[in-house]
Amino acid sequence: MKVEEISEQQFYTFMKTYKDMYHFMHDELYYDYMKNNATVYLLGLIDDMDNVIGVSMLSEYPLVRFFKAMTTHSGPLILDYTNDKLEYFIQEISSFAKDKGAASLTFSPYMIYQVRDSEGNVIENDERNNHEVIHLLKEMDLNITGLQGK
Repeated sequence: MKVEEISEQQFYTFMKTYKDMYHFMHDELYYDYMKNNATVYLLGLIDDMDNVIGVSMLSEYPLVRFFKAMTTHSGPLILDYTNDKLEYFIQEISSFAKDKGAASLTFSPYMIYQVRDSEGNVIENDERNNHEVIHLLKEMDLNITGLQGK
């Protein structure tokens, strides 16, 4: 696997075929709005067959005077999701932000941790529950600030 910048067309195609849940911030209309108002990067998680199996939209914004920060807009999105793919993608997104000179990266994942019923009770035996993702995110220390010094 590798992570690289992808074209708008690759992003649009991925979003049209992505059938899992996602936040509106990965919608084409939101991307079209953002690219006209900020510096936006589209990153793709590419498998060994050169297929885009994940996307993340990052936008850059001013932080303080000469510094800039980035945010991941409730992503990334990954086909055939596994925590290993997520961990790899996050590490590569962090490296990308550092290489672009970001002093801070806000990572806001939008994924299922535990499923609840209409009364708010946790459905313990639902196959979509992913309690391990919390441990993964804690281990990765995703309050990723001060990228310049890491």
